[in-house]
Amino acid sequence: MKVRAFESIDETVLRELHERGGYGFPFPDNIADYLIVTDDANCPIMAAGEKMVPEITMLCASGGMTHPLVKLEALSLLHEALRDRLVRKGFKQAFVFLAPGVEKAFGRHLQRHFRWKPTWKGYAIEDWRP
Repeated sequence: MKVRAFESIDETVLRELHERGGYGFPFPDNIADYLIVTDDANCPIMAAGEKMVPEITMLCASGGMTHPLVKLEALSLLHEALRDRLVRKGFKQAFVFLAPGVEKAFGRHLQRHFRWKPTWKGYAIEDWRP
C-alpha cells in the first residue's frame, strides 16, 4: 500500500466507494485535494481530505445565575445572528461539540428549538509529534 495525491483516474472508484458506503453526505466537491491510499495495483482503497467549516463555541452563565428561559432567549438571539453571519461568509454548515455532561439536555434544546441535527461523534486531532 502507499499514500499518494489524487489522480483524475481515481474519481470513478472513489464515487463507487462513496455510493456503496452509504455515508449520508454528498460526494466531496474538493476530491482533487484528497490523499489516496492504494493497494499494490494502484487501486484506491481509502481516501481522506478536509474541508473548512466553522466550529461554534459558546460561553454561558452557569447554574442559578440566570433563569433558564432567559438563557433560551439569549441562545435564540445568538443562533439567528451567527447563522446570518455565517451565511454572509458563504458557509452552509457549522458544528458545535457538546461536552458529554451537557450533551443530552442541551442537545435536545438545540434540536427542538433551532433544528440543529445530531451528527457523528467528533474526535480531535492534535499535534502529537514531540
